Amino acid sequence: MGTKFSVQNFKKYLTLRNFLIAGIFFVIYLMFSNLAKAIVFMAIFTPLGMLSIKTTKFIPHVGVETVTATSFFMGYMFGWPVGAFFGLILGSYMWGSVAGFSQFVILMIGLNGQVAILGAWFFKLGWGFPIAYTVGMAIRNFSSWALGIAMGADPVSNIGHTVADVIWNMIIFSQLMFVLYDLVKFI
Repeated sequence: MGTKFSVQNFKKYLTLRNFLIAGIFFVIYLMFSNLAKAIVFMAIFTPLGMLSIKTTKFIPHVGVETVTATSFFMGYMFGWPVGAFFGLILGSYMWGSVAGFSQFVILMIGLNGQVAILGAWFFKLGWGFPIAYTVGMAIRNFSSWALGIAMGADPVSNIGHTVADVIWNMIIFSQLMFVLYDLVKFI
């Protein structure tokens, strides 16, 4: 049925070699702890992003996607390259695999990159996360609305998505982002 835990079974792993390996991993973790955190958050938020994009695709005139907010968070916390990687590369994968590529999808992917860069920029300016997030999402929502009009999108759909983005990203999902930011700063 399996090996029972005993002190002697455990003692055989307490060797100098294993301590050195653990020490090396610990030093590497300390050197790259922000990168490790970023990878963990990407692993958590990619499935959440896919689910939210599926929901956005199947509910007309409503946008509840989380990729944009997460791109801003990643850009603010870990720098624009990490945020842009999540927003542009993983965002392209998520949007492309769920909804295919269209003008709207390419616009959303571009806005993910925009907010990742804004997040990093606001961090460099020394803005607090709640203010930076709110301003970043406001800029993103205005950009989405204006570019939607410029692309000739259906006005009702464009307004519907913009209002839903304001409600979702700036009111509802922002609370999770604020708590997550406090948690990451604590860790």
